[in-house]
Amino acid sequence: YIKFKFSKIINYIEIVNKEIKNETLKKFISLISSYNTLEISYKILEDLGIESNDSQKIIELLKVDNNISASKMIDLIIANKKDILRSLDNPFSKNNIDNI
Repeated sequence: YIKFKFSKIINYIEIVNKEIKNETLKKFISLISSYNTLEISYKILEDLGIESNDSQKIIELLKVDNNISASKMIDLIIANKKDILRSLDNPFSKNNIDNI
């Protein structure tokens, strides 16, 4: 949710297109802008607390595309929870999937 709000702020800054002199703000904008380029499925999994390595495994296992909603992704995770848990390496990702 917070990243979503930040991405909206960046969009407004880019619309205004003013020259930004603050280096910290430039780095912040660059970081958030790079998040905007991620596919939706990765963003959903990241918001669920899944590590990027495990996100790739889940996306391949579920065969999801970029046009998926968060509710559909969660439904697929619940339906395939056992298979997903077997394929993950990271204990934090496993815990987050198990709690869905």
